[in-house]
Amino acid sequence: MIFTVGWGSYSSKLAGNIIFISIVFFAVAIFDMSHLLSYKSMPDYITTSSPEKAINFWIVARLTTSVGLLIFIISSFPTMKKKLNKYVFFLLTLIFIVVVHWIFLFHPNIVPRTFISGEGLTNLKIYTEYLIIGLHILTLFILLNKMNQPQRYYISPLFTALSLMIISEFFFTLYNDVTDIYNLARYMMCQPLFYN
Repeated sequence: MIFTVGWGSYSSKLAGNIIFISIVFFAVAIFDMSHLLSYKSMPDYITTSSPEKAINFWIVARLTTSVGLLIFIISSFPTMKKKLNKYVFFLLTLIFIVVVHWIFLFHPNIVPRTFISGEGLTNLKIYTEYLIIGLHILTLFILLNKMNQPQRYYISPLFTALSLMIISEFFFTLYNDVTDIYNLARYMMCQPLFYN
């Protein structure tokens, strides 16, 4: 929805930040869909579905979100007066999406392990979640500094959403099974974001 609204709202006066974050969330939507389709017991998503395959897409989606939001907050993109600029950025994003899928689907052996059945999450997966949390906290501090300045977007809802994302990411450092209570707690925390 973020992509549809941002992309469809294009005008030569629209801040480049809006186009940027719209395209970032297009990538996030694709990675999240791949995450969903890669779950164990789902039909094969091109290759055999597994918890680790789903986790890998999840991590990339969350990293894309955290880095994208940080860039959105700290950068002041010029207005995109030429439509060609947004298509170029969209094309670069599509290339990124294809490369990530090519690696995860056809060359998963080159990706470090993130989940081991019977043992749970690897240190890499846990530390990556902490990195995502750190990026969100950094974004929160920057938002706090900008609260008293006029902005082209509403800071308070973004601040609230980021706070909930930090807490939900923390739950993803704790689970040993992909269907345990920590995943349920994270899901329940994010429901207000989807319904508002």
